[in-house]
Formats: sequence, structure tokens, C-alpha cells
Amino acid sequence: MGKEAGDRGHYKAPVQVIITHIQYFIIVTRLNVDYPAIIGRCQSVLSAITGAENYIAWSPTCLFPHLRSAGQAAVQLCFGFMIPCMVSVVVVVCWTLRRCTWAYLQPFRSLIHADQSLSLAHQLAVVLIIASFILYPSLCQTSLGIFACYIIDSGAGAFKENQKASWRHGYWVRDMQQRCYDGIHHRVYMPIGVASTVILCLGLPLTYFVLVWRCRHNLKDVLVQIKYGFLYVQYKPRFFWWAAVLQVQTLALVAVQTFGRTVVVLQQAMLLATVLNTNAAITMTCSPVRFPLNMVLEFLSSAVLSLTVIWSLAFLEESSSSLPSSAAVRREQEELVCACLPVPK
Repeated sequence: MGKEAGDRGHYKAPVQVIITHIQYFIIVTRLNVDYPAIIGRCQSVLSAITGAENYIAWSPTCLFPHLRSAGQAAVQLCFGFMIPCMVSVVVVVCWTLRRCTWAYLQPFRSLIHADQSLSLAHQLAVVLIIASFILYPSLCQTSLGIFACYIIDSGAGAFKENQKASWRHGYWVRDMQQRCYDGIHHRVYMPIGVASTVILCLGLPLTYFVLVWRCRHNLKDVLVQIKYGFLYVQYKPRFFWWAAVLQVQTLALVAVQTFGRTVVVLQQAMLLATVLNTNAAITMTCSPVRFPLNMVLEFLSSAVLSLTVIWSLAFLEESSSSLPSSAAVRREQEELVCACLPVPK
């Protein structure tokens, strides 16, 4: 029984490494860099799979073309939270159909064992845990994006009297007409941002930790492994809580990508590389993974992502290297317009 559980962990761990690599790849390639077209296509496909926002491929505001900037910002925010929820609902429905229709035609022994050991409600809870793990970066990006502001005019210089957009806290990146921490942003969006940050960004890693901590004395139990094995089977017994650490590392990357829009693109790239290498150093030092092959895969993933950030600077135009990454706001607005235009036949 222990050998079978170990084998399950061995096969699950590469899947988690791949999922984490895809999540990090999407974050890294959101730099305001003129990547080759193939990178943009890959990011669009992977973003669609993981429920991440991607306004280059499509924009929900295209469904409401007559809205002003404030309405478009509200639509973007709503869809930012709705799309991961819709993905979760689709997964739950598909799993329910599988459980009710093809339960006795499963080629995988683990699924047969799960159907025999767990009720449908428990199975759906496990599915939601896995879905939340995959959708976590998208939820964090939407939550933290509520606090992302861009200072347009500093209010200083030789022609400061001509600087009209000089609000000291900057302007919301989703609506450049809206002052940050003022008006509707303060009354409506700030409470939403605080609640979503606490519940999603901090609450989900804490939930993963609590789930495995409650079962820390029964981690070898088959039923516990079926329920929560995705969170701890691939790690050494003393690091059974490492899935929560992994999500915190992801949160750090999302925070750099979200708030780094207000700094120079080069600085944002260096921050991303710093976080990636710090995460890799922590993982290599602690060595929480049970299987050497999976540890090597994690190291290679970190190396590839770090090199992606470094080599992306080769595609950075010299004129834009001194501009804030949030200069992409204007570029994103242009892409939004292009995404909404009909494609000529």
C-alpha cells in the first residue's frame, strides 16, 4: 500500500511542476516586451486554459462596446473574477457527469478507488481544491490589480502648470480616468480589493496548510491521500505543508507583475528574475520534494524561466527601456480596440 501511494505521488509531482511552470510562464511573458508572435500565441492559449486574463486574445469589454471607461473597468473586474469561477463550474459539472455516467468504465485504478471511497460531494471538494490551485495566479492578479495605480504627471518640473493628471496617488490602471483611492475606487473597489486579497490571496494558501495540518498524523492513510494527496504526497513527510509555500511564492511573482507596471520595464524584469531566483534558492536549500527527478525538473523550470526573463531584455526597445512598464497601459488600450474590431475577410 505504501509503495502504491509513493507511485501515485511520483506521477502526480511532474503534473504539479508542469502546472507551476505554466503559471510562472504566463506571469513572466506579461512584461511589456515585444516578444516574437509565437510567445504571444502560447501565452494566449495557456491563459485560456488557466483562466488568466488576457486582453490581447479577447476582451470582455467587446461585449459592451458603448460603455465608458468606468463601465469597461467594472466589466473587466467582474470577468476577472467570473472566468475562474466559470472554469471551476465547468470542471465540477464534467466531473459530476463522469461520476454519474462513466463511473464503472474508468481505466485508472485510482479513480475507481476514489469512486468507491468518497461520496460525490467529497470528490467535488477535492476537484475544487485542485482547481483553486491552478486558478490561484489569475485570482491573485485580479485581486491585487485593484490596487495597481500609475502616476501620470508628477506635478513638478518646468511646465508643471500644464500637468493636469497630477493626482498624488496616481490613476487606476483599469480606468485611467479614475483617481486611485478616491471616489468610486475608494467607496466600491477598495473594499472588494481588501476582501478578495484576504480571502483569495491569503486565504487559499492558509486553507491548503490547514487541510494538511489537520491530517498530519494520518498522511499515510489511503483515504487522506485520495482527498488531499495532491497537496502533500510529492513532498517529504516533514515538508507536507510545502504546497502553501509554493502558492506564497506564486503570490510574490504576481505581486511583482501587477505592481511592477509603475516602474521601468528593465527594473520590473530584474525584480521578476530576483523573485524567481529567490524561490529557486529556497526550494533547492530546503529540498522538499521526495523524488530526485522532480527536484531536477523544478530546478530546470526555474532556470528556463530566469533565462526567459533575462533574454526578454533583448526584445526590449531602447526607447522603452526607460519608460515605466505601465506605459503598456496605452499599448493595452490599443490592443483592446484592435481586439474588438471585426477581422476583415
